[in-house]
Amino acid sequence: YYMGQYSPYWEDARLPEPQRVAIGRSNLDLTELLMALAEMTRACHTRISYSRKTIPITAYPNCELIGLNPMERAMIVDKDLWSSLIKQAFCINANIIILSHLCWEDQPRTVWTLGIIFDTMRTVSDLDKPFEVLSALLQLEDSLNQWRIAISLNYKDRGLLAYIKESVEQNSHRSSPEKLFSLLLKLVKQNPMVAGFTFSVKDYWIKSFQNFMKRRELSKEQKDLQNEYQIFLDPNSSVPKLWDPSFNLNKYT
Repeated sequence: YYMGQYSPYWEDARLPEPQRVAIGRSNLDLTELLMALAEMTRACHTRISYSRKTIPITAYPNCELIGLNPMERAMIVDKDLWSSLIKQAFCINANIIILSHLCWEDQPRTVWTLGIIFDTMRTVSDLDKPFEVLSALLQLEDSLNQWRIAISLNYKDRGLLAYIKESVEQNSHRSSPEKLFSLLLKLVKQNPMVAGFTFSVKDYWIKSFQNFMKRRELSKEQKDLQNEYQIFLDPNSSVPKLWDPSFNLNKYT
C-alpha cells in the first residue's frame, strides 16, 4: 500500500487501485511496521546462510531459519523499496537490522546496498541518516569486514573518499565538503579499521582536503576540523597500526 505503483500488487485486477498516501506530507509513523519486518527478516535465511547451511550472527540465536520463496525474496531486496526506506529514514534501526542481515558474508548484496546508500547521499542534503546505515554496515563482523570498509571508502571512484574529492573539485554534491569531511572523521573515530584504511590511502584524498581549506577564511568549526585532520599528516601517528598490513589494498584502490 505505501509503495504505491512500486508494489508488486499494483496491477492486480482483484484489488482496487491503492490510494497512496503522500508520506512526506503526513504524520505517518512506520516505526513499528518496519521493526516488525526487521524482526521477521532476522528469522529468515539469507542467500548465503541457505547455501552454506549456517546461521548468520545477525539472526536469532538457536533459531531454525525460515526459507523465503522467490516472490518474498524479490520483495525484500526491491531496489525501489530500499531507495525509499534509506532516503525517507522512517526507521533507521530497522534499516540497519535488515541490511546487516542481508549483507552478512555476501559480497554482491553488499555492493548493491552500498550503491543505494551512496546514490542516496548524492541526492539528499541531510547525510546523517544514510550515514548511520553506512556506519553500522562497516561494523558488521564477518570475513568481509576489511573488504567492505575498503570498497565503502573507495570503490571504483564511488566510495566516500571519491565523493569527497568530487564535492571539493566540482562542487557537485548537495552537501558541503565540510559535512563530508566531518562524517569521514566521525567514521575514523568510531572504527579503527576505517582509520587505518583512510590513512593507508591518504595520498588519494588529503590534497583535496588541504586545497579546500586554503580557499577561504576559516570559521572556528573549520579550523577545529583542520586541526583534527593533522593526525593524517603526522608521520608518527598511530593510525597505520590499526590496519592489517597483509590486506591487499591494490585490489580496492
